Amino acid sequence: MPTRLIPWLFVAGMAVVIAVNGVLVYFALGTWSGLVVERPYERGIQYNRLLEAAARQETLGWRFDIALETVDETTRIIVKATDAAGRPLSGLDLRATVGRPVEKEEHGAILLTEQEPGRYAALVERLRAGQWQTRLTAERGADSASATHRQVIR
Repeated sequence: MPTRLIPWLFVAGMAVVIAVNGVLVYFALGTWSGLVVERPYERGIQYNRLLEAAARQETLGWRFDIALETVDETTRIIVKATDAAGRPLSGLDLRATVGRPVEKEEHGAILLTEQEPGRYAALVERLRAGQWQTRLTAERGADSASATHRQVIR
C-alpha cells in the first residue's frame, strides 16, 4: 500500500465516524423525549397528596363493602359502610362512578342514598355482561375516603 493513501484512509475513517454520530444524533433528537407524563413535578406533588390522603383514610378506619346486583332492567349499587370497630357509618355523602376498566365512558356521579344505618344504594341502567369497576367517594364533615371495587357481571 502506498504511503500517500494513509492520510486519505485516516480522513475516510473519521468521515465514517462523523456520519455514524450524525445518524445517532438525528435519531436521538427525533424520537422519544423521555417524558412519561406532562408536568412531572406537579404530578409528583399530586402523588404526595394522594399518599397523605391514604394515610388519613387509614387512620379513619372506614371500610366499604361494594356490590353490583343486576335484576331485570336495572343494576343496583349497594354499599355497606363500617367504621374501624365494625359499626355502621351513617350520614355519609356517597358518590360513585361505574365504568369498564377498558373503556373511557363511565356512569358518572351517582349519588347513593342511605337505606338503613350504614347501608347505601342507588339504581342505574342495566350494566351489560363483563367486568365493571366502581369508584366510591365518601364524605362526612371534614373526613373523606375512597374505595375501588371490580366485579364481573354475568
